[in-house]
Amino acid sequence: MSREESARYVGVGTTKFDEMVADRRMPKPKRIDGRTVWDRVQLDAAFSDLPSEVTNRIDELLARSTRPQAESKGSETPSGKLATNVAGVAKHWQCSERHVRDLINEGHLPAMKLGGKLIRIFWSDVDAFELSGGWPRDTLPR
Repeated sequence: MSREESARYVGVGTTKFDEMVADRRMPKPKRIDGRTVWDRVQLDAAFSDLPSEVTNRIDELLARSTRPQAESKGSETPSGKLATNVAGVAKHWQCSERHVRDLINEGHLPAMKLGGKLIRIFWSDVDAFELSGGWPRDTLPR
């Protein structure tokens, strides 16, 4: 997305968006053949991290969630957060986003579908899936 599209996407003007990039509340752009663009997934993640004056049901669930598997693995979540998106799981498993979406659509991996393509997956569900050996034979990571 261009700078103007990115600013519009998060609901602010371009000047405010520039300030948010400068103070790291929004991600830095990427360069593609001389063009400056922002990654929509990174914008979504940065927007989700912004403080909210109004709590919603999803934020309440995330705040109440605990992650018991973190202690058994001896480490924190890859991102240090309770939930991630399809891209985060794909990166963690080193597979395609399509593969993760297929696992979700086939019911092998629990996820919260928040409308459209917006999906959040709890790291505890990722851990449970891995620990259960839940890989169906035909869906082993590629």
